[in-house]
Amino acid sequence: MAAHFAVGPQEDDAIIRQRLLTRTSVTRGEPPMKKLLKKFLAFTSEAARPDSSMADCERLARAVLHEMAGFEQPLAMSRAVISANRREQEHFNELTKQLEADIIEAVARVEQLMAEEAEARRQRQHEEECELVRRQIAAQPARAVSEARIAALEAEVEALEGENVGAGRVVDLRRKQFALLLHTMEELQGALEEDPSRELAAVVAAGGGGGGGGGGGGGGGA
Repeated sequence: MAAHFAVGPQEDDAIIRQRLLTRTSVTRGEPPMKKLLKKFLAFTSEAARPDSSMADCERLARAVLHEMAGFEQPLAMSRAVISANRREQEHFNELTKQLEADIIEAVARVEQLMAEEAEARRQRQHEEECELVRRQIAAQPARAVSEARIAALEAEVEALEGENVGAGRVVDLRRKQFALLLHTMEELQGALEEDPSRELAAVVAAGGGGGGGGGGGGGGGA
């Protein structure tokens, strides 16, 4: 960016004063301000004389105006430079404000884009989760197949329950038979202990008759 040499209003007087000072003190010759003052005094003196001539007054007035023109031209140039600097400073201020507004707008745009990116990321994650659920659902068998499998499992459960009931009856029957056998053995042992001389055949026959009765009862239970 090009350098800016704009000055503020508070610096205008200092610049003009410095320009005037440079015209009142020079290193060579007579200072311009002193020359102007001398010609102005000569003009007023000539104009104040009773016997002054119009030609001399006009000549001296033109000399004064000529010297004043030498002052007006630099002052006009200074004013033009100051005016240009002011315009340049105003333009620079406008550019600064526009740049600040652009920065604020860019920051807002970046924040908006970040929010949109976060929302798009969240939406993409949601879509991926939905796609995963859809694939899992698609991998499951059809409803008719599932219902058929459920019906087959229910039938198998009913069959197992039926088998369980039958097995329970058999177990109960075997338990009763085993209890009867133990009872018979206890009676036999008691009889032997009471009368050891009793004939073993009678005892065995009695035991056999009881066993037969128990077998008949078992058959009836079956």
